[in-house]
Amino acid sequence: MFANLKISLKLAALIALLLLAMVTVGAFAGYALLGAQSRSSENLQQARQLLRAVDVARESEVSYKIQIQEFKNVLLRGHDQKDYDNYLASFTKRGELVRSQLTNVKERMTKLGIPTSTVDEAIAMQSEISRTYLDGLKQFDVARPETTQVVDKIVRGKDRPLEMKIQAVVDALQKHSEQEVTRVGEASTAESSRVLGVFAVFISLAVLASIVGGALVSRSITRPIGAAVSAARRVADGDLTVDIQTGSRDETGQLLQALAEMTQNLRNLVGEVADGAHTVSDTSAQIAQGNVDLSQRTEEQASTLEETASSLEELTSTVTQNAHNARQASQLAVGASEVARKGGQVVGQVVATMSGISESSRKIADIISVIDGIAFQTNILA
Repeated sequence: MFANLKISLKLAALIALLLLAMVTVGAFAGYALLGAQSRSSENLQQARQLLRAVDVARESEVSYKIQIQEFKNVLLRGHDQKDYDNYLASFTKRGELVRSQLTNVKERMTKLGIPTSTVDEAIAMQSEISRTYLDGLKQFDVARPETTQVVDKIVRGKDRPLEMKIQAVVDALQKHSEQEVTRVGEASTAESSRVLGVFAVFISLAVLASIVGGALVSRSITRPIGAAVSAARRVADGDLTVDIQTGSRDETGQLLQALAEMTQNLRNLVGEVADGAHTVSDTSAQIAQGNVDLSQRTEEQASTLEETASSLEELTSTVTQNAHNARQASQLAVGASEVARKGGQVVGQVVATMSGISESSRKIADIISVIDGIAFQTNILA
């Protein structure tokens, strides 16, 4: 069916194929770009959440240090009840902030799929340390500065385990962040390689489809044209036996069909000319044979003329003799007229002689008629 399409439709189909290949490649590129963008957005969001978790963990570490500093302020500067209450309120508030921040870190780690055992321990330790510090303040007396040393001994070194635990949370988050960065980088590289590979496959398929489509269209055009050129050259060289096959109904097929019809018409025309030449040859042969017959008849007529001439010579001699006889007859007639008077017998002889002369005259008339006919035929032959 493709072979029967017009060349314009074939070219349109080829262009449509190229456009389809371009659209397919573009669509895949867009899809791959959107997918990469979506994954990049997810990775970026996860990285932001992770960085925010690290920041909150560090903030909780700072808040915890400030909480411990507020407790020291209670011991060192809380000898006035008002100052004591203020510093103690700050200590309590900072403790609540540390718990809130550690709880926030736990929630973020849960969303990120990071184990939360370390931060759970930190939250429990923070609550325990806060109670330990508050229990130690029971030994503190605002009016007795020496109680500061007593309370300090009770809480000394108690802040280190939680500080180390919070630092462990920060380290775990940072390690996970580094691992995530490595994973994202490797995933991005793998994704890029996969996309490039599939993109190369799509481009290769598009190029292959374009080449195949172009080859089909070119072949459907160039092969019939080449066959037409070859047939035209053979016809131009005088070979009218060429058999032109038409395998399509497009413009090239119509061209081959027209060449086939032209060749057939030329064969018919040459056949008619050959038949005419044979007819002319036969007619020429007949004319030549007629000329031979005419020549033979002419020779026969010439022979007849020679015989006629001979007869004429004999006739001339006869006429001369007859004339001589006539003169003699005339003389005899004169003599007869002279002798007539002498006798009737002599008259009878004269009458008989005149009858012979009359018969000779009739023969002369017949001979003259024959001579006229021969002269007429001679004029025709001339």
